[in-house]
Amino acid sequence: MKTIVVHIGPDLDAITSVWLVKKYFPGWEEAALAFVPAGTTLNKLPPDDNPEVVHVDTGFGKFDHHQTDADICAAMLVYAEIKKNPRR
Repeated sequence: MKTIVVHIGPDLDAITSVWLVKKYFPGWEEAALAFVPAGTTLNKLPPDDNPEVVHVDTGFGKFDHHQTDADICAAMLVYAEIKKNPRR
């Protein structure tokens, strides 16, 4: 089952990221949510290794802004992916 992983106590950035994935990533409409402590990943596995699991705003993967110096949020990283691959 597809799973979106977000940090416990999600903020607006995390919530928006989840909504974008469910709305615009084909096949992710019914994805389950999993909550982890901020900065960690599901089952302590690498954040981008499993195509059935998307980490947003946590885990230091491609949809987490915390490891960058750029003035960007996780939702904008997800949005950029949607624009790059509209039929993802």
